[in-house]
Amino acid sequence: MEKYQNEEIILAAENLAKVIRNSEEYQRYIKLKDKMEKNKTIKELTTTKKKLQQQYVKSAMLDENALLEIEKCDKTLNNIPLYVEYNGLLEALNSITSMITDGLNEEFQRLLNKKEGINNE
Repeated sequence: MEKYQNEEIILAAENLAKVIRNSEEYQRYIKLKDKMEKNKTIKELTTTKKKLQQQYVKSAMLDENALLEIEKCDKTLNNIPLYVEYNGLLEALNSITSMITDGLNEEFQRLLNKKEGINNE
């Protein structure tokens, strides 16, 4: 019985992942990600920004020059429509993932409370 339930849970999770992968948002995200990886300017700026962020963190966030350079990279990146669209879509997908996670957590908590005889409804 337990093995059957575990298989059922895995199947449901796989179906959920399939729905997400087939969604319009995810398909658009994959296309934009591919375009971003091929864009030299974006690639160079994001690589530079990551190095500067590491430098800034290693300086205990005291390296004002690194912070200014990070802000310059951000400003330049935020003027590239492809980058802006990609980030907006990434935020939307992260929001969807977060809603799913929150919904599952709430459902598990409800089930555990019900099993333990706690009634929070």
